[in-house]
Amino acid sequence: MAPNPQSTPPPATADPTETTPNPESAGTAESPGVVETAGVVEPASVVEPASVVEPASVVEPASVVEPASVVEPASAIETASAIETASAIETASAIETASVVESPGTVESSVVIENFGTARIGTRIVDPVLRTTLQQALRAAAWVGNQGPREAEFVFLAGRYSEVPARIIGGTPRGIRRRPVRFEHCEAEWLWDARLPDPTVKQDAAILYFHGGAFVAGGLNSYRRYTARMARTSELPVLTVDYRQLPHNHIRDSLHDGLEAYRSLLDAGFPAGRLILAGDSAGGGLALRLALAARDLGMPLPAGISVTSPWADFDSTARLAHPNARHDAVLPTAGPDMVVRRGIAIDGKVDPRWSVVNHDFTGLPPILVQVGSEEMLLSDALEIAKRCEEAHVPLRLQIRSRTPHSMIYLGAGLLGDGRAAMADAAAFHRSVLDTPAGGSRVA
Repeated sequence: MAPNPQSTPPPATADPTETTPNPESAGTAESPGVVETAGVVEPASVVEPASVVEPASVVEPASVVEPASVVEPASAIETASAIETASAIETASAIETASVVESPGTVESSVVIENFGTARIGTRIVDPVLRTTLQQALRAAAWVGNQGPREAEFVFLAGRYSEVPARIIGGTPRGIRRRPVRFEHCEAEWLWDARLPDPTVKQDAAILYFHGGAFVAGGLNSYRRYTARMARTSELPVLTVDYRQLPHNHIRDSLHDGLEAYRSLLDAGFPAGRLILAGDSAGGGLALRLALAARDLGMPLPAGISVTSPWADFDSTARLAHPNARHDAVLPTAGPDMVVRRGIAIDGKVDPRWSVVNHDFTGLPPILVQVGSEEMLLSDALEIAKRCEEAHVPLRLQIRSRTPHSMIYLGAGLLGDGRAAMADAAAFHRSVLDTPAGGSRVA
């Protein structure tokens, strides 16, 4: 694979739609002062936040390029509208598992696409269960939200309150240590294997994680067992950020919280080249957007980005035109668009700069994207692949047969496909952390 060329990041420009945090209001972040280890309590440290301004480095969406294939040499990624993914069989024939090969007279592609064949029995059982339960509940929520602003706010608040019952099952797993952290506007927490050093004492390598939930749900409690599994499998401490969400805050505030958390790690002494940005769904898109913002602000970039089912485009046009809009086992067709229209749009308008896919990816570190073959957000993943292809950013795109949205990781404790995906992510993490600064190797 061709190395990732190091180019000078484009200069940051002021975004007239963005709000600048008031530097006078930015105080020292507080920690609740305890670390939890299956009942053991230890003192915690204080994290210093920093005020940041979101940049506006945006490019026009690139033109459509020719698809990659193992049979015919190509140097581009197949467009979301052209690929057929209505079923696991169609997916296997439409997406070839291979590195994009080099054409005569062209530069080798930076993108590797892996298509995993038949789903395991657990995944095949979960698929219809989710279609008749979770998807129906989300479809009803989307219908209610589409009735008007007040109804949408009710749906968004209901999503936020879903964290309350999650406290019952969100305890710290055995063998994992937990340390709460408080930033200026949000909470976070460290999770790490008890056999490893405290990340607030020894600043070596870490994962900065952003949970999913369409910017209206998800949080520390509902994600604790999953992020703990990630910490144990990757053998790295994980800092999970419970960033601000709708309806009382905007996605620009979510990005501000992400930048604050990233800067706090740098200020604490973590080398940027020993950090990995990660997330799923809305959090996966946020992790990518954070990397772009850090680049445009002139901040040092992390070693890699590891995301699953990233929501990277707030314009639903390509997503609704994709066959998967009718086949997703979790997300209803009207779901993402309702959140955008009722929560993300301002005065009925969505700034293209808020979408990850509308940016130039030049200079970003290696990226791992994992997604299900029938997910609606496969369209977003393919657009990310095109951006990486254009910018010569190393990308490994793993497409797993029939794996439901975000269940690649969230089902890692129950599903064999989830455990395999988690192991692949851990291998990617080790790979990019082992690569010298400026390298571009993808596991």
